[in-house]
Amino acid sequence: MATNDNTNPGTQGDQAISGSSGADTLTGGFGSDTITGGGGADVLTGDGPVEGAWHFETFDFNFSSAAGQAFDIENGTRTGSGYVTDFNEGGLTNTVRGTSGNPEDFGVIYTSTLNVTAGGTYRLTTSSDDGSTLQIFDSEGNPVQFDNQTGGTLDYLNNDFHQATTTRFGDVTLDPNETYTIQIRYWENRGGDSLSATINGPDTGGATQNLLTSPMIGMPPGPEYSVTGSPAGVEGDDVIDGGAGDDTITGDGGNDTLSGGADNDSVDGGSGNDSVSGDGGDDVLTGGTGDDTLEGGDGADTLEGQQGADSLVGGDGADVLVGDDGSDSTTLYEDDFESGASGWSDNTAETDPNLGTSLGRFGAGDGLVATERTFELGADTDEVQVEFDALLLDSWDGEDFVITLNGEEVRIAHLAGDTSSPASQSFVGADGATYTIDFTNEQTGELGYTTGGSVSNSQDTIMNVVITITNPPEDLTIGFGSTLNSSIANESFAIDNFSIVRVDAANDTLEGGTGNDTLTGGAGDDTYVFNAGDGDDVITDFNAGNSGAIDDGDQTNNDFIDLSAFYTNIFELRADLADDGVLNQSVGDYSDNTALGGSITLTGVTGSDLTFDNTNVACFTAGALIETTEGLVPVEALQRGMRLRTWDNGDRPVRAVLRRRVDGSGDLAPVHISAGALGNARDLVVSPAHRMLIADWRAQMLFGADEVLVSAVNLVRGDMIYRVPRPHVTYYHLLMDRHEVIYAEGAPTESFHLTREAVEAVEFGDTEEGAVALEIARLFPELLMCASRCVRPVMKGYEARALAGMLD
Repeated sequence: MATNDNTNPGTQGDQAISGSSGADTLTGGFGSDTITGGGGADVLTGDGPVEGAWHFETFDFNFSSAAGQAFDIENGTRTGSGYVTDFNEGGLTNTVRGTSGNPEDFGVIYTSTLNVTAGGTYRLTTSSDDGSTLQIFDSEGNPVQFDNQTGGTLDYLNNDFHQATTTRFGDVTLDPNETYTIQIRYWENRGGDSLSATINGPDTGGATQNLLTSPMIGMPPGPEYSVTGSPAGVEGDDVIDGGAGDDTITGDGGNDTLSGGADNDSVDGGSGNDSVSGDGGDDVLTGGTGDDTLEGGDGADTLEGQQGADSLVGGDGADVLVGDDGSDSTTLYEDDFESGASGWSDNTAETDPNLGTSLGRFGAGDGLVATERTFELGADTDEVQVEFDALLLDSWDGEDFVITLNGEEVRIAHLAGDTSSPASQSFVGADGATYTIDFTNEQTGELGYTTGGSVSNSQDTIMNVVITITNPPEDLTIGFGSTLNSSIANESFAIDNFSIVRVDAANDTLEGGTGNDTLTGGAGDDTYVFNAGDGDDVITDFNAGNSGAIDDGDQTNNDFIDLSAFYTNIFELRADLADDGVLNQSVGDYSDNTALGGSITLTGVTGSDLTFDNTNVACFTAGALIETTEGLVPVEALQRGMRLRTWDNGDRPVRAVLRRRVDGSGDLAPVHISAGALGNARDLVVSPAHRMLIADWRAQMLFGADEVLVSAVNLVRGDMIYRVPRPHVTYYHLLMDRHEVIYAEGAPTESFHLTREAVEAVEFGDTEEGAVALEIARLFPELLMCASRCVRPVMKGYEARALAGMLD
């Protein structure tokens, strides 16, 4: 067995550490290290602690020649952190600074744990040049008292002097079977530096032990620990290879590259953007915080991305992949109004000796919007949380407290001293955002609010309010008001501790690989990858974390899996799901598609939940000229917001221009419409499922409608309209506010309509299409409402072919 419990973690920076063929315990400590475990069941840690070590933080500070500077150390500039098993403070400082020689003006804070079995009096010493202190904290963080050699009782051992090497002691009483935190502070001004420490007491059998090697020293705190309250953030980018054996590997801080090697390993990336691989065996891989890449390799692996935008690849075997609910939070605004209330329309800020300073008070006569303010939330935000305390003061007859959110009123009939919290409220605003308001009564009763020196009555309430906004607007105007009707001396309200936090969910990429895998993306707009032959996979939460709608033409604001190679159109995809609840190509003709070679189960998903947006399964090709208010514009040059000429509704804007490159053979082969065939001035090439408007008396005769829509594939005839297979083709989809008839090369044709496929799509040459479409409508009745909004009647395959035959 090998263990590197020596000076290396603290005094050397970037190390190369190798284990033996046995069970090794290795840690890199400070710096960017390379650690190789070799054979055996190893415990490998990039930056983390080992038993008996000390966590350190180094600081640069301009010390003087005065005594008593140990507690000024953290006022300097923090330069490093990590783990050591020695007190080579000068060498450590040089390592951190990248210097050599005799360092000056620095401080080091060492922290670990002290395990006490036998209670009683212990004597501890420090010997230092210049100053040092030693503190011991109980489990609640309270410092214990030392009787010092220098006289008096302090909550630290006092050797805090500008001096040559000097030893001083302090006596302390410690409880039995207790784990304490022990901390040594050391500082150096000029000249030489030295530090050592000892302990003597019941657990040492009366012998004096070096604190560095005493068995009483336990596990130091984790790498996130800092005396300043902020994460240290200086851990290295480590490379760790477990080799053979069942290894436990932890990267801790930094952007680490971790490999479990053969056998069944547990690998945790920790913080940072890590690359984690299990290789052989049944591994458990955890990304931790940061944007991580996890690859399971062979075996039945479990991969959990945790926080951050992670990429998970299971590899061979029956794997479990979990993206997790990672998110990034940014505080956009917070105010306790202690410095006033600037920015609010009424910026009254009142200070009360019992409740402090708040926005307000407001009361009768201030109206439903007593004060308001507009905040910029930013674009493409997943969620925003607004939180504040509402101080509802001395109302005995229960008027309303009113919150306005972009003009929408939320009324809380709760100004009387009711001890229960009101029910949560939720609504979708005119801005498209979903607002959920939760209330918690923090205090109700006589809260000591004073007015003119007198204490108010006993109906006061402090209510904590949290407003969660999903799909939030770019700007939010929030206002506060009431229906109070008595004097402000009797009843009023105020706002305190106001904050707005932006929460952006992390978007993960999950690929199960071969084998029967279970994939869970968690929050965020996740991408799932399925390749032919990957096995029978289960996606447990498809569509669960979407930040946008699945029919808005944007494939980036929802969960996504590209199934375009396996299905010709969305109708075919939905029919396959409706057959047995599994995507397995069990119904229909897939001779022109790639074989799945497995199956996909989308837990809780129905056919109407699958669209072009989230599956890439779908109309114009590049070069087609579209009639706009700016003249004829090639379809590939159209921009969102440009206005197109429509058959029915004048000039209407384009909401989105979508592009999809697909195999141009088989059922996806485009249709060539020669100039003049349908009134088009030039040749026009469209997708086979794209529908053209036919305005002809024969349509009225056959179907009772002057104008009908017919899929291009059903218009194929002779040498005027025909299929043109090619290796690849790019189709363009023009999404508008509603289904419209527009003009391409002068011919009337449809804009793209995302929500009509299940009822309208034509299955090429399949006379059973109508029956299957009716079955889908039965299973998904909400699609019947979509049918009523189609811009024109759509001809079934046999109807379209009958009409096309008469047009010759």
